[in-house]
Amino acid sequence: MAAAAIVSVQLMLLFGLSTLLFQTFAVDSWDFWLGIALISVVLAVSVGCLAAFMVALTLRVESDAVPAIFSAGVISLMAFVGGSFVPLDGMPESIRTIGSWTPNGAALSAYFSWMLDPDVHQLSGPLARICAVGVLFL
Repeated sequence: MAAAAIVSVQLMLLFGLSTLLFQTFAVDSWDFWLGIALISVVLAVSVGCLAAFMVALTLRVESDAVPAIFSAGVISLMAFVGGSFVPLDGMPESIRTIGSWTPNGAALSAYFSWMLDPDVHQLSGPLARICAVGVLFL
């Protein structure tokens, strides 16, 4: 769970500093920040599960190649398909569907939905997908 804690700190710094330095988000809306916190905690736990899977696989195989393959290949592919590199609007439907099941793709969808219309019911789909991926990696 150390990875989940690190991800949580990174997300807090990202949202906190962007709010303070660039005034990107409203400071006075507790509902908004609770939604951001909910999405961030679920994402952090899912990434923690992914890190635990990678550590277990590395120990099982007893090779330093596993983290290199994971970071160079799997993580980069998940970031691309999830929409972290380019917007997925111009991509085929199959890639958008796969991207919605990556932790970053589902989290981006949840963050965008929450920022446009802060309704908890809209978060159920993306958060369920993030949880499912976390359970899969666990």
